Amino acid sequence: MAFKSKAVHCTTLEGIHSALTATPKSPVYVVGGGKTGMDTILAIQKHDPTRRITLIYGSGTNLLNRDLTFPTGLRRWFARRPSALIFRDCAARFDGKNAEDIRAYFVNRYATNRDSRNREFVWGSLSQAEGREVERAIKAKIWDYLSDVVDTDSGPQMHLRSGAVQSVPDGSIFVAGTRALLRQASASADVASCLSPNDVILTITPRHVMHVLASIVAMRCRTCF
Repeated sequence: MAFKSKAVHCTTLEGIHSALTATPKSPVYVVGGGKTGMDTILAIQKHDPTRRITLIYGSGTNLLNRDLTFPTGLRRWFARRPSALIFRDCAARFDGKNAEDIRAYFVNRYATNRDSRNREFVWGSLSQAEGREVERAIKAKIWDYLSDVVDTDSGPQMHLRSGAVQSVPDGSIFVAGTRALLRQASASADVASCLSPNDVILTITPRHVMHVLASIVAMRCRTCF
């Protein structure tokens, strides 16, 4: 993630602790409302509970309620809902035309935040306790996509995909927590193919994945229920 602005700091989750230590007073903008974005917010909150955090959601990601699929304590013996059954439940209700209804059904029955306006689902999970901690840590939410940060005479400004522009303080930290980076890499890179001995073609790009579970492999990057 690179911006035109020279007045802000860009980092990834791996470098967030160093960035927070180097700029103890700077606000943080987490780019991406998926699982990586949630983990980033929790890491920032643990490192510095007083830090001002703004989450740039994009269209938002519905996260599977981990208390249903992986409950702890005694609940794991009688309250667990295997993820395969959740997917089968949603798939059995799909008639080819009711994708929005299935998305709403999934959110209301299985998502961590049932009151959200999130649009996507990419097989990420979050417990309800973590969800509440994330909500407490966020000071502001932006339901838009970040295009760039540029320097102006009045200071750095965020340019959003919708056309909106917002000023940000000098020294702000932007943390990349979005798979949009992979979409950009895939769009700009040459797609290479590998022909296996059995004449099966595997396309290798940053957006594709090999996995032992067919249910995971079948899920597209922008799958919505």
